[in-house]
Amino acid sequence: MSALINHKDPAFIRQLYKDYYKALVLYGMKILADHHAASEDIVQDVFSLFWHKDLEFDNLVQLRVYLYNSVRNNCLDYLKHCHVERAYIDKVQRDYPYFYIDTDKEEGPFSEEIYRELFKVIEQLPPRRREIFLMVMDGKTNREIAEALHISENTVKTQKRRATDFLKDHLTQESWLLISLLFNFY
Repeated sequence: MSALINHKDPAFIRQLYKDYYKALVLYGMKILADHHAASEDIVQDVFSLFWHKDLEFDNLVQLRVYLYNSVRNNCLDYLKHCHVERAYIDKVQRDYPYFYIDTDKEEGPFSEEIYRELFKVIEQLPPRRREIFLMVMDGKTNREIAEALHISENTVKTQKRRATDFLKDHLTQESWLLISLLFNFY
């Protein structure tokens, strides 16, 4: 059994994924208070790291402990990130009240200009990257985008990162900050 684990036998890995994926996602959702998409991304990242890292396990129990601990630790990191993000949003709302958008009222006076600037820069992206980025803005998960466009999730992540890097370089600092907070581009 340890030979299958440590030599990363593809059939074994597929079966492992099949056996543990749903349970690990549910475990992650309990920690994340039902953030289903985040839990799925975390579990996929854990399996990806397991595949790429040079780890040694004596048996399946050790591997299972590794998977669950990795999901737990990544979920806790995600929650810390959410806390930092919330604090950042609160700071922006305090320090830049003219950028604040109240969902119950009309948007602030500068929001139209910020969106105009954003879409002007988005139009400069290559067509496929622009398509992926607009789907991200619509709230689609990496998996949903990958399935809709028939590409891998890693391609989605790469294109999303390249698009956000481009936007960061081409938007004003204040606009980038607001847009990144609104659409969770971290």
